[in-house]
Amino acid sequence: MKLRCAICNGDAEKSSFKRAPLPFFTTDQRIYVPGGLEKDEYKSFPLCKNCYAQLRKGTSFIDQHLKFPIGNAQGLSFWLIPLLDPSSAEGFFDHLKSEPIYLKNLRLVCRSLDTIEQAVSIQETEVTEEKFLTYTALFHILDKQGHMRLITSADGIYPNRLRKLINEKAELDKKYPYFMLDKFSPRLSKIRFGFPILADFMLHDKKTGGQKDLAELISSVYLGARVNNEFITVMLVKRIKEEFREAGVKVGIKKLVDLVELVFKALIMIEFLERLGVIYLPEESVLEYSSNPKDDLVNEFQKFLRNHQKVIVHGAQRAICCVGVLAGITLVEQEENIGSTSFWSRLNRLDMNFERVRSLVPQTVEKLRQYKATDKYKNLIAHILAEEISQLDEMDAKNLSNDLISLMFAIGLGEGYLLTKKQGELVRANEQG
Repeated sequence: MKLRCAICNGDAEKSSFKRAPLPFFTTDQRIYVPGGLEKDEYKSFPLCKNCYAQLRKGTSFIDQHLKFPIGNAQGLSFWLIPLLDPSSAEGFFDHLKSEPIYLKNLRLVCRSLDTIEQAVSIQETEVTEEKFLTYTALFHILDKQGHMRLITSADGIYPNRLRKLINEKAELDKKYPYFMLDKFSPRLSKIRFGFPILADFMLHDKKTGGQKDLAELISSVYLGARVNNEFITVMLVKRIKEEFREAGVKVGIKKLVDLVELVFKALIMIEFLERLGVIYLPEESVLEYSSNPKDDLVNEFQKFLRNHQKVIVHGAQRAICCVGVLAGITLVEQEENIGSTSFWSRLNRLDMNFERVRSLVPQTVEKLRQYKATDKYKNLIAHILAEEISQLDEMDAKNLSNDLISLMFAIGLGEGYLLTKKQGELVRANEQG
């Protein structure tokens, strides 16, 4: 009986492979080789000479043009394999070598948090073959032996979906004037969305792995598949709480700065997933914010709420965030005024519930009075108490999980810290003026 090529059904070669035809074709486990003999390994994937050569050529092309490593993801990468009519393939591949703008930008999204400066639109007429094109993403890692191990795949990714991913990222980045410390440079860099953010939240605990969950979430991004909101919230809060559960962690301003970076990464991640339809946030009526020209700090705070009102929803959810703002200001003022970090102990390592959040309202106001900081934030505190925390309704809060309460409170802590920095800038500007 003749051995047939697994691809073209022609006569297959009866000899072992000099090199694996595909990097994820391995024969290290003999149970999958007919007869369990090394000399018969070719029988598990019979190929003719031509198909073997084409597979090797195709693999080399993908590695050069369509392999996308995900930065900070413990070796997780994916191939983006184009599927189109063979008669159109040559023209499309020639175009691919010129690096279409959305694929070039996709590499930036996968590799880093850098701003995408290039134009992200591409004319539909530029490549007519795209009308008949889809991609398959093949996610994989390399094991300790260097073998490619497949994790999952996503089929049916259209070019317009990839362009939407890039476009939404570019638009969302414009909303984030927030800065974080660049770990590789003394300068500050703006927070930008990128897949390393997903990796930071999903792969932080190296003991539990997480590459498969990360690959499936990225698959959902490419396909527009819905993910449960609660799964995202629990994942974000778990990572935020981990910041305070390591042995010997020292709380204080430095830890608060780390937290600020983390919560704004969480916020941009939520908004990116919502823009792409991966999670669903109910439409909220747009609220009017009363401008207070006499207080720049209040205006700055209202701008923050307005920019993120799909996540920081009006009512109990936003009121909880505002309690976090007061707590963030209190943490800074306590350390700067009396050199103490004792107020951290009241935050229960950010494991919050409604009663704990509500109890913090009078505590923060009293602490700020003790540190003689109420004059600095007089209008802001009055606004938060009258307009926001008045919405802290217990019945409304019953619909919120403790994880969501913890997340909203943590986001408020981050904004509270930023407002203390803004207050310092305003004081210096007035002194110079």
